[in-house]
Order: sequence, then C-alpha cells, then structure tokens
Amino acid sequence: MRSLRKLAALSPRATKVSFLVNVGACDFVEMKKALGLTDGHMSTHMKELVNSGYVEIEPAYLAEFG
Repeated sequence: MRSLRKLAALSPRATKVSFLVNVGACDFVEMKKALGLTDGHMSTHMKELVNSGYVEIEPAYLAEFG
C-alpha cells in the first residue's frame, strides 16, 4: 500500500505507467480499483498512453476499451 501512496503523488499518466511497470500487466478494472480512479479518468488517460505508444492493449480487450 505504501508504494501506491507514492504513485498518487505523480502526474495522472505517470501514475498509470508506474503502476504497470510494477505489476507488469493488468486489466482496466483491476488498475482502476487499485488506483482509486473513475472509469472516465482511466479511459481518458489510458487512450492517451495507448496513442502515444507507452501502453499496449491486448486484442481481447480492444472492443471493451473502445
């Protein structure tokens, strides 16, 4: 839990990237719950990370991500 508090101090996108670096991979819901974020917040920032090439989405989740 202590490491999640450190992540909260980072910018929104850096927080998500740092989380993924620590866990390796996870799904949208798992990450959203772990970071305490809303669907809209997660979706907006994850789309930007995907579009910039920092994050990849597995094909099985593309339809859900939109």
